[in-house]
Amino acid sequence: MRRRKVLFIFENSGKSPTFTVRGEIYKDLLHQNHFDVKFHSYRFAQPTSLDHTENRIVQLLISSLGYKMFLLAICKTLTLIYTFRMLWICKYFDYIIFIKVSSFSFIEKVKKRSKAKLIYDQCDALWLPHFSTLFKDIRKILPIVDSVTWDYKYTKEFVQKYNKNIYHWSAASQVELFDKYRDKSRLLIDKEKIIIGWIGSESSAYNLFSIWEALECIFLENHNLHLRILGVDTNKSLLPNFENVTYTTLIDYTQTQMITEVLKMDIGLFPLFNVEDSKVRGYLKSLIYMSGETAVIASPIGVVPELIKDGINGMLANSTEEWIEKLGQLIHDHDLRQRLAKAGLETVRRDFSLERSFQDLIKAIDTNNTDDSN
Repeated sequence: MRRRKVLFIFENSGKSPTFTVRGEIYKDLLHQNHFDVKFHSYRFAQPTSLDHTENRIVQLLISSLGYKMFLLAICKTLTLIYTFRMLWICKYFDYIIFIKVSSFSFIEKVKKRSKAKLIYDQCDALWLPHFSTLFKDIRKILPIVDSVTWDYKYTKEFVQKYNKNIYHWSAASQVELFDKYRDKSRLLIDKEKIIIGWIGSESSAYNLFSIWEALECIFLENHNLHLRILGVDTNKSLLPNFENVTYTTLIDYTQTQMITEVLKMDIGLFPLFNVEDSKVRGYLKSLIYMSGETAVIASPIGVVPELIKDGINGMLANSTEEWIEKLGQLIHDHDLRQRLAKAGLETVRRDFSLERSFQDLIKAIDTNNTDDSN
């Protein structure tokens, strides 16, 4: 059997969470199913660590052009190189999957140069205003590809307006990756403290403001708590000015670090404001907590209540009063915490395995029928 070739093209370089959960995580399964797979980036992400470089050429260029102009020149030059590389190699692949690539002209050029089946994965609400500058052509992109994959129903409602060949590609919980570290990481848990965790990015950290008051009340009444925040720089004004909350942050982390961090958490936070951006957001954060056997408490916004059943495999809290009440229950009732965490883990093992998500991906690659499910 001839091995078919699949090329994943991402918007930016670097190992972003999207790079992992919508690409690299499937590498072994693709190989096992007779696919050769490559992962490349269309755009070069701006570097952030050149302030103290010792390279004399770089120092000279920075002094002559200015730091910002130098970074811009690097990004433009390397993005041009990346683009040429993609256009050169795309003709050697049978399937090309664009993961949130923003350039209509680039995708159009790939379409002209390649006979591959083109699949666009819209795993985010790219039509919302805060995406509008980068993804201004999303309505032009969707009709020119062969098919589009979607992860949550709100995304489906948008993409089906522009392309009839759509496929549900569900999120993978990554529970199989957590299993590799589960026993070892559990041994490192501090039994004296209850770790409340939040994972995300600087672009979503504003959601912590929705539970600022609740966290202050909880930490004021309980002195054995610690808030661990992943994905945000402490030095930036992106977090509430906590008064009673003791916390630490980790801005950059590998996939392995993320897993080991979550495995040490007792309670996982998923607060959301009741706005459209939250309603179209998926529940991947909850899946990650559940995979780490962490008790989840979330806002009942968007598709979150479809995953979390209050008091069964997690908790839902809407108002400040509910957040205080239910966080208090989780903090003081160890058995409740353990029961919800165990049920959450069972949920992801049953419904959100990597194999199940991979079968969705295979359907999108191998078939040409419109997805009428869900």
